[in-house]
Amino acid sequence: MNCVGAFAGVFDPRRTESGERLRGRISKALEPDGPSQRFDDGCLSLAWTEGVVCNHPRGDEILCLLDGHIYNRSDLANKLRLPEETDTAALLASGYAALGMELLSLLRGDFVLLL
Repeated sequence: MNCVGAFAGVFDPRRTESGERLRGRISKALEPDGPSQRFDDGCLSLAWTEGVVCNHPRGDEILCLLDGHIYNRSDLANKLRLPEETDTAALLASGYAALGMELLSLLRGDFVLLL
């Protein structure tokens, strides 16, 4: 998987007026890269364009945005006892749920990752 896309976000724990303005601008900032999808959860707002891999979480599932390539994804799937054909973003979200920060030291590749 070699993705071309973009993602941007705003984290505003105090929910300030300037944070609200920034939140409204993140989708607009990505317009040159194409249509974007958006995720809002309390003080965090994210948007991404096609080419960024996303696992589309529901409820309390972990959101994963990935742009790039994980070279050792089959090794990671084996370690997590998941099928090798598991979507990469879902694999990384599951890995983070199971291993926490240890997951990051196991990853090999060229990528940008948001969990």
